[in-house]
Amino acid sequence: MDAGISCRSGAERPRPRRHPPDLCRPGGAVCRHVPEADPELLFGCRARPARLRRRGLTRPREWPHWLAGVNTTMAAFREDNAGGSPIGATPVGEAAKPFGGAHEFAPPEVCGPRPPKSAPAATCGGLTAPPAPMPWFDWLLALAVGGAFCLAVALTWGGYGHSWDEAYYYEPARLAREWTRRMVVDSDKPLSREAIGHYWGGDRVIGSEPFINELPALPKFAWAAGLVFFEDLLGPSRAMRLPVAVAFGLLLMLVYRFGHALGGRWSAVCAAVLLGTMPRVWGEAHLAVAETFASLMFLATVYCFWRGLFSAKWAVAAGVAFGLALNTKVQAVLLPLALLPWAQIYARPRHANATFALLFVAPVVWVATWPWLWAGPAPRILEFFEFYASHHPTPVFYLGQKWNAGGAIAPWHYPWVMTAIVTPPLTLAAFFAGVALTVARARSRPALVLVLICALLPLLFLSLPSQVKYDGARLFGWAFPYVAILAGAALACFQSQLGKSRGERWLARSACALILAMGMWALAGSHPHGLSYFNAIIGGPIGASEFGMEMAYWGEALNDEALRDLNAGLPQGASIKTRALHDRALRQMQEWGMLRADLRIDGEPPYDFLLVQNRRGFWTETDQQRHEAFRRDPARQARVWALRGAPLLYLYDVRE
Repeated sequence: MDAGISCRSGAERPRPRRHPPDLCRPGGAVCRHVPEADPELLFGCRARPARLRRRGLTRPREWPHWLAGVNTTMAAFREDNAGGSPIGATPVGEAAKPFGGAHEFAPPEVCGPRPPKSAPAATCGGLTAPPAPMPWFDWLLALAVGGAFCLAVALTWGGYGHSWDEAYYYEPARLAREWTRRMVVDSDKPLSREAIGHYWGGDRVIGSEPFINELPALPKFAWAAGLVFFEDLLGPSRAMRLPVAVAFGLLLMLVYRFGHALGGRWSAVCAAVLLGTMPRVWGEAHLAVAETFASLMFLATVYCFWRGLFSAKWAVAAGVAFGLALNTKVQAVLLPLALLPWAQIYARPRHANATFALLFVAPVVWVATWPWLWAGPAPRILEFFEFYASHHPTPVFYLGQKWNAGGAIAPWHYPWVMTAIVTPPLTLAAFFAGVALTVARARSRPALVLVLICALLPLLFLSLPSQVKYDGARLFGWAFPYVAILAGAALACFQSQLGKSRGERWLARSACALILAMGMWALAGSHPHGLSYFNAIIGGPIGASEFGMEMAYWGEALNDEALRDLNAGLPQGASIKTRALHDRALRQMQEWGMLRADLRIDGEPPYDFLLVQNRRGFWTETDQQRHEAFRRDPARQARVWALRGAPLLYLYDVRE
């Protein structure tokens, strides 16, 4: 390429300051480090036809040499699906189009010949090149977004009480910490079958307390790390929660990177913020549970698999990520159902390395990172999957009826209805726009198709009649990162298409900012009870309660505020009976000094107080009758903790 710019008069003038160097290599090869794949955005502003006419460039042959080269190069770049364009690749023979918009001019071929129309690269979306590197500013922005949400979670831990599953997971985390310490410090390594049984449990999954073998090892190691480094500073509960907050920040950073590869900075920022402001996702990030780890490792597997189409190193990374995903939650076994058919359609035969890694590297990583499997990998893996195949269903209250309690399993529409009523409405609308965009451009935007498949897969799987559904959106919550990515891509498309003038650009950006602000508003309105959030489609928490939805399930409503009320209001030595709550959580809070030690939890009757979570799926007929009787007697209601008028936790005075 010439050092200067050829004008109509033939004079030379200095290259614009924002012009990226060396856009073309000798022979017309594509430069893979172009920061933006949209040729109209390379110089910080759009090269619009009106602007070109003002410069006298009214015919294709009069385009400057440098601009013609850029356009040709970027057309080839799109054909290779470099991944940095706003949404994906452009079919061979077409000019590069931002989000489908047409160019007025077709520049001459000055940077080497176009690939022939018969080139196999573009027949199924043009998956022949990796996504463009993300600029350093975007890395800093991704770090800022992830770090800000991580810090916000840590500062608001007190709003979320010690939950049901956290009470189960403390002892396995403590045992994992002790096993790791012996592996590092002791000369006598705990590798015998007896030692593994002592720290990780025996052959059976059912009845494996305190080891909880239905949960793989990666979350246990993460919580153990929190206990090692931060237990003395933060206490056991918050020390276990810190790794989850860090994983939440990393998840948002990965969503930013994936969104940037698919739609640029607007898409990345919108996707990360929309995910971070989903109240259910935000709520889970406060608790020492496995859901946030699962979302992170599942998304890492999908991203590495996509990158593994172009690089053997990324293919190996996909295998490692999938192995760690298997070591996080059992739902990871569903990922090949999305990745392999998509790769066979869009990336044959390029996916061979990544597929090999999924099938052969991942199992090795899974076994190598879970000590419980070392005592007998094959029989224990079979035992692990057999447990989930015959898992006892957990009751749930849905649409005014109790399901999974020895009767009918919750209906097929449970995950779809729950997704519709627990996602902020404008985020949901942006997601539907992203779905429409993906379907309309399924051939030319294969990466978006992959994201859509991953968003729908958990919902489709749980829709099967044999699959047990409960706990709100928890079992399919790993779909939300893909929902946010599609929503971000749709908002970036909207901003690009509407940005023809300064006023339109401000309108588009204001609309996107409004959607992000509404997500923040939903988050603020439901905090600190994000896991009980319901949107305006069902009428908020009050409407959900009237429709017969389960308002709470993990007991996190017993937070710092509720504990202060109990510590201050209950008489000395009071006896408390819990219903639809985990008594172990209350006993652990007594051990850690969070709840008064003189209170008697679930001791021998008679009881002084009844502490009931509004988890009606766990209520018996007696509980329901007692609740109706106490609700009509205000003197019996010692305290009610609610979210915007919808009760989450009751304290009844049952003294005679």
